[in-house]
Amino acid sequence: GTATAVITGINNYSGTIELEFTIAPASSVITVTPATIAITKGQKATATVTYNGDGELSITTNNSEVVNAVLNGRTITITGTNAGTAIITVSATAGSNHAAPASKTITVVVYGAPTKPTITVTNADGNVASGTWSRKDLSITIGGSGSDVGYEYSYDGETWTDYTGAI
Repeated sequence: GTATAVITGINNYSGTIELEFTIAPASSVITVTPATIAITKGQKATATVTYNGDGELSITTNNSEVVNAVLNGRTITITGTNAGTAIITVSATAGSNHAAPASKTITVVVYGAPTKPTITVTNADGNVASGTWSRKDLSITIGGSGSDVGYEYSYDGETWTDYTGAI
């Protein structure tokens, strides 16, 4: 802001001088972490905004068909809505004590929803299994014939179950 200082002499000094001066607003900076995000369609991710000013933060996206972005305090929640790339811009207005900072961007790449892979297993004789099991996004078909067929399976990649028997 602008202010005026008045200096008046005392004792053996006389006179007055008025000086007008301006105090510039403090600078401010926005940082965003992470600056690049990769997600799949339907997945959510968050980014954190650090800002040392007193202006109002806001966000915009250049591609609302690809992402939905919501600013809540200093956290941006990003949801992938379609495959593609979007740029989210984080900005702030000038505040009462701080100048408006340069805006920052987040690049978001959204990949399409994964397709269900199918794995067909055959035994040493080259026969394909007749049983089929499904769980989540993976369908496995185990093939062969016989009474002493063995394999392991896991639904989470950590806990494994052994199976030995007839198909």
